[in-house]
Amino acid sequence: MAQAAPKQLNDDGVQMTQLDDRHKAQIADLTNVKLGLAVAERIVRRKPTLPGLGVLHGPPGYGKSSACSRIGAMFQTAYLSVKPLWTINGFLGALCAELCVRAPNSKDGRFEAAKEALLSGPNLLMLDEADHLCHGKMPVIEFVRTLSDETGIAILLVGEETLPDLLRRCSGRTYSRVLQWQPAQPCTVEDARALAALYCPALTLADDLISEIVAKTHGVTRLVAVNLDTIGETAATERWDRVDLRKWGAAKIMTGAAPAARRAVRA
Repeated sequence: MAQAAPKQLNDDGVQMTQLDDRHKAQIADLTNVKLGLAVAERIVRRKPTLPGLGVLHGPPGYGKSSACSRIGAMFQTAYLSVKPLWTINGFLGALCAELCVRAPNSKDGRFEAAKEALLSGPNLLMLDEADHLCHGKMPVIEFVRTLSDETGIAILLVGEETLPDLLRRCSGRTYSRVLQWQPAQPCTVEDARALAALYCPALTLADDLISEIVAKTHGVTRLVAVNLDTIGETAATERWDRVDLRKWGAAKIMTGAAPAARRAVRA
């Protein structure tokens, strides 16, 4: 049956299939992981008469994939990371593979095979990068909606901040079946503290440095993690046991912006 956890790197740069219990516990403390879990819980435990779609949407790097990892560990989950060039047949073939059933050659055959597996298998289908389902003359999202209608399985769509508008414009019938919309939130100081325990556990970080990292990265979880890891590596080399903003320097904080190109010096 489907694997419980996605096989990819999460937004914090940790390989999901190699997370030990300590890492999972720390990731579970992040705001967006809690929000994602709440959405999954709502759609899985909903009343039978209610629609079964949930949407977790937000900017890149907000930790949505970390939420997918934790959700996959909490529910019997089938997971797909949607690819940009997938056709309907490609999507259904990948879904059959995830559900460990043979994929027939025809589109109808693949749909029926996936439907039968969903009826007897997982209680949650997670589709990451779901924005890619909303393009083309016959969007793949219409087949996702039909799978939801005919199997009753809870489906969590995870994507960028534009996902709600994409759904509204390309498939009003899918849009109307969303039970809960959940915008991902920027990384908080408390989240950054939880990440610091993962990336530099032997180091004491002052409050002013943590706050400055969160402010300068605009709460992008991935960038917060990159900065914490860089500080941890430097502290290990320099044998520091405590770092504050003055020691590290605000200019060293990575904001995600590429360095400005140097101007050519005329001879």
